[in-house]
Amino acid sequence: MIENQKITFTLPGDITVAEIIGEILKNNGLQESDEEFLDKFINDLESRTFIIKDATLSIVEKKIPEKKLIELLQKHLETSQENAEKIISDIKQRLIPFAKIIDLTKETIKEELLKKINANKSISEKNINEPQVPYLKKAPITNVEKNAENIKQERKPISSPIKASEAPKEPPRESKPDPYKEPIDSSP
Repeated sequence: MIENQKITFTLPGDITVAEIIGEILKNNGLQESDEEFLDKFINDLESRTFIIKDATLSIVEKKIPEKKLIELLQKHLETSQENAEKIISDIKQRLIPFAKIIDLTKETIKEELLKKINANKSISEKNINEPQVPYLKKAPITNVEKNAENIKQERKPISSPIKASEAPKEPPRESKPDPYKEPIDSSP
């Protein structure tokens, strides 16, 4: 692979590259059991999964000619030439369309991280040092005295053009004895 480049596969849904490689191996009669995979891993031998992964990367990078790659797959997977050709065909159909080569210069790494983390917001838009609390509201005025003045202004009574002396007065209410009120006995 060329320095400062990375190959990624953006597959649809929750499908992983390992699952597709497993299906390719299964469809070609080369599926490994978990025990075989672990044995090869422990003994530093190449697993068939890793061989297919390396072949896929070689195709994407266009490192090795296809004929040479078929020979290498035939040798490392211990399979026929037809089977190796079918594996290459499966890789081209199921993985290569989703491959993307990313240039890893500082600029592109920064942009890629911003897309993943901040949903396309630039670093200058967010203060990284501030804690992100969804329910925290910021007061528009931090000075308590100015805040109090604003509240007083908001709560001022509505003044009307009618003066207090000219305002209509309510007639006084007549006080009637309460028929439900019980007298208090003060005798013991």
